[in-house]
Order: sequence, then C-alpha cells, then structure tokens
Amino acid sequence: MNTIERIMKKGTRTRLIVALILIGSVVVAGVFLNKYIINFINGPYVVEPESLENIQSVNDTDKIYITVEDVMTQDTGIYYEVDGRPESYYSRFPVGENWLIVKSSTSVRGAQPMSWTGEIVSLTGEERREVVQSVEQEFPSIRGHILPVKLTTKYDFKVGVMIGLGIATVILLIGLWYLSRWFKYTTNPETHPVMQKLRPFGDPLNVASQLEMELNAGGVQKIRSVQFTRNWLLYITQTTFNLTRYQDIVWLYQKVVSGRYGKTYYAAVNDRFGRSFLIQAKQKDVAAILQTAAQHAPWAIIGHDKDTQKLWTKQRDQMIAAVEKRKTEMTR
Repeated sequence: MNTIERIMKKGTRTRLIVALILIGSVVVAGVFLNKYIINFINGPYVVEPESLENIQSVNDTDKIYITVEDVMTQDTGIYYEVDGRPESYYSRFPVGENWLIVKSSTSVRGAQPMSWTGEIVSLTGEERREVVQSVEQEFPSIRGHILPVKLTTKYDFKVGVMIGLGIATVILLIGLWYLSRWFKYTTNPETHPVMQKLRPFGDPLNVASQLEMELNAGGVQKIRSVQFTRNWLLYITQTTFNLTRYQDIVWLYQKVVSGRYGKTYYAAVNDRFGRSFLIQAKQKDVAAILQTAAQHAPWAIIGHDKDTQKLWTKQRDQMIAAVEKRKTEMTR
C-alpha cells in the first residue's frame, strides 16, 4: 500500500467512524429519551391528582407532561427574584395524602382552584432546602408528605423537545452525510478528495506512482509536516493533504493571523491551477518552508502586498502568464 492509498484509507475510515458515532449517539439518545418523545406526541395527559400521590422520581411515571384541572392550590409564599423582579413562584396542591410543589410564573393568592399544565421534574437541592423545608416548618403536619418532584409550568415542554429533536435531526443528517461519503469513496475511489487533488497533474494513479517513487528515492527534505521531493511539495497531517509541483508554483508568502492568545503563522502556496493552501507551523519553520520552496521554484513571486493580492483575485490569468514567462526565461 503506497502513501496515497494509506491517506485515502485513513480518511475513508475516519468518515465511517464519525458517521457511526453521530448516528449511534442519536439512536442512544432516542432510546433514553423515548419517554419524552412519547409525551411530546401524546401529551399533555389529563390526570387525576391522586394518580401522582406515590411518585418519588421521574422514573416512577411514564406520563411526565401532564395537565391537572381545578385543583385547590395554595401559595407557599416563596418566590425567586432575578434582577429584583419575581421570576418563579412556588405553590402546592394535594395529591391524595401528599403534596406536589408547582413552579410557575403565576402568583397564587391564598388558596384557589387552578389548572396546571407542565412537566414532572425532580426538585433541586436548593428547592428542597429553601422551599420544602420552609413549607414544612410553617406546616409541621405535612412534614414528610411533600413529594421530591415538582410540576414546572415555567417552560413549554413541547418547545424544549422540538429543540432537542431539531438538534438530533441535524446530527443524524451530518452522520448520514459522512456515511454516504464513506460509501461513495469506498465503492468509487476515483471520487475521493485526495484523487481529485491529484487529477490536475495527470492521471491520479500515475501521479500517485510518481509520488511514491520520489518519496522512496531518498533525498527527501522534511520540515515539520512538509516534504520536498525531487519535483513535489507535499503537506500531510492527520487531517490535511495538499500538494503541488515546483513547476506549478506561482506565489509564495507568509500569512500571520493575530488572535487573543498570540499569532499563528502560515506558509501560503498558490499554483498555476488557481489553487491555494496554507501550511501552519512555527514562525521559523514557515520561513524555512518558504525559503526551500523558493529555491525549488525561483520564478515564483515571493511576499504579499495589496497589489499582488489584487492581481491574484482579479487578474489571476495574467499573473500566472507572467510567472510562466519568467519561468521559461529562467529555465532556458
């Protein structure tokens, strides 16, 4: 197996692994969140308060998106503030011999019949301390009779599930796309991106053979992830494959990107096929890469300025023709 085949095989295998991870994560999430999906489809379930009496955790019931109607609800007097304004109110209503806490955006005055629609969720540690204990201190007779779950009406259950399903759908589609790429490149290797990068230089299989011969011939100069053979510049990393022949190089320059944590340096390579790629390395290595590339392609334009960038962007054919003319004159 030659270098190009190994790169292609690795890239194809990576796509399959990514596809299986993404699709598998959606399947696993679907299994674990099946209850939420069923409640999304069939809920809210109208239930009698007494049916909630013995719920000790969310796992004790299949119906977590529910509606209870006309239950006598009592204010606990407890509410949470955000920026000085009430954000969540806590009330309670009887479920058989026990009580269920309700978290809502609605303030209940005293005790009155109310209807509630929301999701059964566990009480947080903070709510156990600040809500349950406060109510039990005020009403000792119900100590131990407040359920460890609550009915929250603060958020739209269906909107939350729809957001989750949307995210899962996107992940699934990405996984299927990776799977389709894996299948395509496995059944038709000539469509592989690596083969497409070889195609401008001739028949990809012949180019791959030439590259392998030069890589094994000795005298290959390496600077980090860049290899200089007799006729080729190759940039190969775990995730990147780029190459060009020296005879096709038109423009070389250093690119510097400044960020919050410092500067990132690149060697920019542009060839006569209009292709450009960046080689990331330390500043001294970028300088060495550009110097070595310039030695192999002395006709290339070296350095970056606005005028050269404008030529490459808007008058690329004329720029390439000028470099080709200089190359012809230098190689006579």
